[in-house]
Amino acid sequence: MTQFIFTITYRGDSGTPVSVELPDKRAAWKEAVAFCGQSMEDLDGDFGQDDEWLLSVSDERSLPLFEIRCVSKHFR
Repeated sequence: MTQFIFTITYRGDSGTPVSVELPDKRAAWKEAVAFCGQSMEDLDGDFGQDDEWLLSVSDERSLPLFEIRCVSKHFR
């Protein structure tokens, strides 16, 4: 198993990194996508105009692997 570090940044504030053990990067990606969906649901409508939510995933050496962003833009 490999250790992956998940960190959420929302409205400029970074949360506490969470360490997750998963078999490989593919499993980490799948877990990140599922986690993003659940997190958006947990916001329960609190995701506003011009907001940004970010999930960063790093390896055990804290080297970035990928990130998933949810960004809203208000044009009018």
